[in-house]
Amino acid sequence: MKFKKIIIFGSSGSGNTTTLEYICANIVKTAAMDYGNTVLNGIKVHFFAPSGKERFGFMHEVLSKNVDGAIILIDSTKGITENDLKILNFIKEKKVPEVIFENKQDKGSKNLNIEFYNIPVIPTIATTGHGIKKGLITLFELMNEKTTMINLVISA
Repeated sequence: MKFKKIIIFGSSGSGNTTTLEYICANIVKTAAMDYGNTVLNGIKVHFFAPSGKERFGFMHEVLSKNVDGAIILIDSTKGITENDLKILNFIKEKKVPEVIFENKQDKGSKNLNIEFYNIPVIPTIATTGHGIKKGLITLFELMNEKTTMINLVISA
């Protein structure tokens, strides 16, 4: 079976763990990162979500080795923070397919003003799963994996 490695980045409180919980039935949580896996379109996908706390920033480099794609969560109620900019620049340096989940849409949204990054932005609500499927499809398409709305099934 083919496999992929995707990193879920985001500042503390942006919804990394909640997004991972929506995608994967069983996850492992530690202070420095969360991990889960699932099968999407017949491909086993390993998801790693490093802690959004700055003291665990070193995990970004460790987990980004051999990564196939990245999801960046931004809390739409806060807009872009300094830490979000660091994450965006870090991912740009890695030159991997990426999408932004503009999370917490149910609580309001500030203008992200990040057009210059040229990254697809998907409005999401991690607690309900709104937008997550669309975001995964977009990411898989950027990773040159064939996906359709019909056959992308999130399963444990």
